[in-house]
Amino acid sequence: MKKLLVLGTLFFIFNGCSLPKPAIGEYRLSPSVTLQIDAKGSCANSSLKVLQADGLASMMSLRMHYRQGDNREHIYNESQWSDSIAQMVAREFERSIREAALFESVQGAKSRASSDYVLEINIEEFIQSFDEKLQSSHALVSLTLTLINTKENRVERQKSFSANVEAKTLDARGGVEALNRAMTQILGSALIWLEGACG
Repeated sequence: MKKLLVLGTLFFIFNGCSLPKPAIGEYRLSPSVTLQIDAKGSCANSSLKVLQADGLASMMSLRMHYRQGDNREHIYNESQWSDSIAQMVAREFERSIREAALFESVQGAKSRASSDYVLEINIEEFIQSFDEKLQSSHALVSLTLTLINTKENRVERQKSFSANVEAKTLDARGGVEALNRAMTQILGSALIWLEGACG
């Protein structure tokens, strides 16, 4: 009897360990910004390199964080980013600026080519924020852009951008959708700002 009990316990343990884990949903940043400048701005004959975005350690991770109230921060267990927030934000700025044709050429951080200007991105906030009772949530995005003239080694312009967008659903999917809309707002404002940024 004891032998059967032991075998049954072992079967339960090993069978339980082999149960498949819930699939982790991966999300990416995909804001929809289209801004084509008709007239040539002050940067039209210059080249730009978009540097890797900087920020808190959470911006360098695939983990998807959310905030509850003012101070508590949690992680979605079954959802994550397809790439780090820092990588995705820098990539979206590079893509959007290139498509807007603001500069003669736009390179990413890994490019070995020299450029007339570099764009630094510092992410202060990029999170889905819930109220204390988890009854509503907003996407909060805040970042600062610094345009540096590499020829003269000086800051050409600097500006902070922020957006606060309500999430339609109280889950990771709703948070990502709201974060994408927030980034769309910021990218649109940043492109207009960059149009006349070159000295």
